[in-house]
Amino acid sequence: MKSPSPLSRRRFLQTTGLGGLLLGATKLGAANPLKPAKATGRPRNLIFLVSDGMTQGVRSAADTWLNLTENRSSEWTRLYQDGLARRALVETHSASSIVTDSAAASSAWGCGQRVPNRSINFSAEGKELTPLYSFARHAGKRVGLVSTARITHATPAGFATNVPHRNMEDEIARQLIDREVDVLLGGGGRHFDAASRKDGQDLFAHARQQNYQVLRTRDDLRKAQGGQGKLLGTFSKSHVPFYLDRQHDAELKRVTPSLEEMMSLALERLQDAPDGFLLQVEAGRIDHAAHNNDAVAILPEQLEFDRCIALARRFSEQHPDTLVVVTTDHGTAGFALNGYGPDYNLATDMFLSLGKAHHSLEYVAQHASADASTAQLVGQLEDALQLKAGPELRQAMQAAFSQWEHDEQLLGIALRDALYHVYAVNWTSENHTGEHVEFAAWGPGSDAIPGFYENWQLHHIIREQMGF
Repeated sequence: MKSPSPLSRRRFLQTTGLGGLLLGATKLGAANPLKPAKATGRPRNLIFLVSDGMTQGVRSAADTWLNLTENRSSEWTRLYQDGLARRALVETHSASSIVTDSAAASSAWGCGQRVPNRSINFSAEGKELTPLYSFARHAGKRVGLVSTARITHATPAGFATNVPHRNMEDEIARQLIDREVDVLLGGGGRHFDAASRKDGQDLFAHARQQNYQVLRTRDDLRKAQGGQGKLLGTFSKSHVPFYLDRQHDAELKRVTPSLEEMMSLALERLQDAPDGFLLQVEAGRIDHAAHNNDAVAILPEQLEFDRCIALARRFSEQHPDTLVVVTTDHGTAGFALNGYGPDYNLATDMFLSLGKAHHSLEYVAQHASADASTAQLVGQLEDALQLKAGPELRQAMQAAFSQWEHDEQLLGIALRDALYHVYAVNWTSENHTGEHVEFAAWGPGSDAIPGFYENWQLHHIIREQMGF
C-alpha cells in the first residue's frame, strides 16, 4: 500500500477535480436550472457532516424512499440537482489496511495522515499527532461535536483527542472536557458518570467546574435554547437509541433529542463565535444498523441525517462564509436494494414494507426476556417488524433465535437471507467495506477540493482554506 508523501499544497490545490456537475432531474423529469453564486473568500465556519458507515446503496435507497413516499428527492441529491455542491469520490484506506475503521478514518481528517485502525491521532510508530481541534482553537475558533453514537466514540474523538486505542473512551471523555471542546452532544453518559467509569471519577462534576452546562434529557436541551456558554449533553448511557425505536417508544421519544435538534442547538451556541467555528455532526448509528444487517433501522437513520443537510443548507444561506462538507468515513456491510420477482416488479412494494416496522433488531434484543421461549421471541420479532411470518420465514426466525445469544448482530446475520425475501434488501457482510465513498461540499473553499482524493488530504485542504 502506498503511504502519503508530504503534501505539496500548491500542486494539490491546483487539481480542479470535477469540471462541472450535471444538473439533476426532478421526478417529473424537468431539469433544475438553478446556478448558485460562486462562493468566494476564506470560510469562517466549517460544518462537517458525517453519515458514518454509509454505502452508496444507503444513500440511493433513502433518495428512492423519498421519491416513492413524498414525491421528492433527498436533500443530498438536491445538492447535485441544484448545482450547489462540488462532488468527489474518496479513497479511505488506513495505514494498516485497505479497509478502514472509523478511528483511522476520522484521524485521517483530524491529523492529516494515515494511522492504523483503532488508533486515534496516533501514528504507527506511536507518535501523538496534532488533531484538527488544536489548529481550530489556535485560530480562535469554537469547536463542537455532535453524534448519535457515544460522544466518546471514534468519529468525534478523531477531531479532538489522542489515544492509542479507540476503546479508551474514559480517557477520551476526560480529554474532551480538559481541552474544553465548546459543544458536546450525543450519547455516552457512562464515560462521564462516576458510577460507571473505571476510575470512579465524576466527569459531569468536572465539566460543571469547567463552566459546562450539563444536559441529560430532551427537556434539558430545549431549556438550553437561547443560552450561552459550553455544553455537555449525553442523552443515553451508550449510543443514542435508533430513530425508529425513538418514534415507537413514547419514553425514548420524550427523553431523547433528534440529531437535528442537537445540531440546531450546537449551531445556536457556536454561530456568534467572534472568529468562527468548526462543527462536526455524525449520524453514527447508520454504521451500527449496517453492522447488524438491520434494514428496518438503517433508512430512518439516513433520513434523519438528510434533514441535517437541509439544516446546514439553511444555515449556510444565512451565513455564506460557511464551508459545508457532507460525506462518510467508509461503507459498512454492502447494503443494496435488489430487483425481485418477474421483471423485478415486486421490488417496490417489498422495499416500501420497510416502513411498517416499529422497532430495530437491537430493540428486540434489549427487550427480550432471558427465559422467553423461541415461540415468544418469534412473536416479539413479528411485532417489532409488523409482519406475519409464513412457514419459511418462521422457520428461519426460530433457527436465528437458536444461535443469537441475545446479540442483535448475530440475529441480523442469521436472518439476512430470510429477510431478503421480505424487503428485497440484502448485505454483503457485517463488516466495513473498502469502496470509494461519496463526498459533497459547498461554500467558500469548496472549489479547492478535487474530484478524487485520499481521505487524509482533506485535513490539509481544510487548514489551507481556513487559514489554520
